[in-house]
Amino acid sequence: MIANVLLVNSGLLLATATYLVYAFFAMFLLHQVTFFLLAALILVLLTIIEIILGALSGGG
Repeated sequence: MIANVLLVNSGLLLATATYLVYAFFAMFLLHQVTFFLLAALILVLLTIIEIILGALSGGG
């Protein structure tokens, strides 16, 4: 009985630790992806502004 309880408790601890590690990695990756998307968005906006300015100045 006691061995079963210990086994279940250690299993729950292991699951919780694994979940925390996965959550940490997910947050880290999400942060990286968000940063990458933000950089890509800025590049796209700069490109659009450059195209608009080029069209306004008459140069292709």
